[in-house]
Amino acid sequence: MNRALKVARSLLVAALLPGVMAAARPGDATRRSPAHPGAATHAARSVSQPAGLPSGLVLGAITPDLAAFDKAVRHQAALRTLFLRWGSMIIPRDPIVGADKLGAQVVIELQPVHLPMTQIASGEDDPWLQQVFAPDLAAIGRSVTLSFAPEMNGQWYSWGTKRTKPADYVLAWRHIHNVLAATSAGRLITWLWQPSAMHFSTPSPRPWWPGSQYVDEIGLDGYYVNPGDTFDVIFARTIKLMRSVTTRPILIGETAVGPSTGHQAAAIMNLFAGVRGYHLRGLVWFDISQHAGKFHQDWRLEDNPRALRAFIAELAATK
Repeated sequence: MNRALKVARSLLVAALLPGVMAAARPGDATRRSPAHPGAATHAARSVSQPAGLPSGLVLGAITPDLAAFDKAVRHQAALRTLFLRWGSMIIPRDPIVGADKLGAQVVIELQPVHLPMTQIASGEDDPWLQQVFAPDLAAIGRSVTLSFAPEMNGQWYSWGTKRTKPADYVLAWRHIHNVLAATSAGRLITWLWQPSAMHFSTPSPRPWWPGSQYVDEIGLDGYYVNPGDTFDVIFARTIKLMRSVTTRPILIGETAVGPSTGHQAAAIMNLFAGVRGYHLRGLVWFDISQHAGKFHQDWRLEDNPRALRAFIAELAATK
């Protein structure tokens, strides 16, 4: 995606989660411990995994109204993504509980805005993790998926390639993982590593890979914005790369098909065919309306009847 989408994502705060930093940017390139590494995450955790369609495909959404999205697509989403600024004193209890009541697990994209990765890796911010974030998650008592500093291999975020060395990012990720794994919230967290796919000029995410013992799932972000965009153009290289590195499951962490492609319905069919063909866990649709060029399109299915019909048909076919 491009840098301009960073601004649009920041403006999504009020719409998606009042009082909490949000940054849903479809288009920017499409947007830290005392425990032994990995000790608590892959031992005997009891984190519940989101249910999918009968075929196993998991559907997720980025939307201000999950119930309305479910009604529109005639299917119950299993994931709902929210955006949380690092250091926030407001942990989104109501959205997490509300999503749970609708049968969805929340994906928290934790965003360290203007914080050096070296500071996080050093443990300077551990009190927030240990005294605010972890206790609040434990008190809520719902399983969540945690994505830290997503799309780190792009240049549009303050934690991206222009300001952060991959090695420092890896140290920060591992440190956060180990700190939280040692808390009462550790058993509730599924770890989602979420780079941008190698679409446009976005570089390989390989240098930012924390290691399989620190990651449960991989979420690749990418958007259909040009007429020539296809699943293979956007995602194939990155899927093949990561499968050469790890056996962790992969899903599409953020995606949508814009009207500027000129063939939304066909591209949606292509998206689902790619998810099935590459045997991915599922996809998270960015269901937000934007109006400022091809990187800020109206991505809402509800505003695009042909796209919505194609989406519903693909869900039905997946069953």
